[in-house]
Amino acid sequence: MSNKEIGIRLKNVRTQKGYTLDEVANAVGVAKSTIQRYEAGKITSIKLPVIESISRFLQVNPAWVIGTSETPEIPSSFTIEVDKNAYTKYQQFLSRMSTYSRLLLGFENLNDIGKEKLNEQLNLLSKIPEYTNTRTSIETVSEHTDNTLSYATYKRTDIEVTNEMKQQEDDIELI
Repeated sequence: MSNKEIGIRLKNVRTQKGYTLDEVANAVGVAKSTIQRYEAGKITSIKLPVIESISRFLQVNPAWVIGTSETPEIPSSFTIEVDKNAYTKYQQFLSRMSTYSRLLLGFENLNDIGKEKLNEQLNLLSKIPEYTNTRTSIETVSEHTDNTLSYATYKRTDIEVTNEMKQQEDDIELI
């Protein structure tokens, strides 16, 4: 089977299942342009591990993709359901974790004075609407006596907290 025919099969399955090039590329761990080149039949040396990864993500038999099987379906024992929405949320989560990890590593590199200054800047920035999410704002609740760090909590700003809600929270804290 030619590279062009392999690409046509991949593209047809991807579009039929409603996945974007970005989603496939992220799942497989290659660039979007690589998926485009596979689909266009422009990869001169097709790598079977890449074909297998793309096929598994698209839930199609890799042997069918390269033309060595007549059956496009993966045997039922190997079928994995992929929830597109869950996958997207997972990708977003990974992106946020990467950012949080960088921030925590940077914070850990600071001495106590640097940590105190960073906390001051965070408190100042959190009061400027153009730098905060409309849904949450950071509010310093207390300072730990052993070091210079302030603890922060997220406070919802998109809802009105009623007395009944406050009472329920107080009741939970008593348990």
